[in-house]
Amino acid sequence: MQYQIPQFINIEDKIVGPFTARQTVYLMIGISFSALVWTFFYELAAIIIALPIIVLALALAFYKPSGRPLATWIFAAINYFKNPKIYVWYRSPENFLIKRELKRQNSKEIAVQAVSRSRLKELAWMLDTHYMTNNKF
Repeated sequence: MQYQIPQFINIEDKIVGPFTARQTVYLMIGISFSALVWTFFYELAAIIIALPIIVLALALAFYKPSGRPLATWIFAAINYFKNPKIYVWYRSPENFLIKRELKRQNSKEIAVQAVSRSRLKELAWMLDTHYMTNNKF
């Protein structure tokens, strides 16, 4: 039985004419703010204020540097300037001393654990006869 596999899942759907939903929202917001500016200010002031709003709305809708939307770049820039850039690593003295003590204890246990000749012979016999595969020692 064959199933249809969805393809082109990274392409946005066209909602209004040739525009995607995101582009439509950016353009509508830009047009709305420009209309508000045009109604509340004189012509020259309205043009000076509305022009950057329209350019920003067009850039957000259509400009994709490196294949990523401009809004992604703007949010990344805001996070970069908002967060601190100095990363200092402090080694915790408690953890260091605890690890050092554990290493000492393990090395003492390994040194103390000695194997007698009879135990060595017994282990060699177990390995030769494959005794360990069937039984646990």
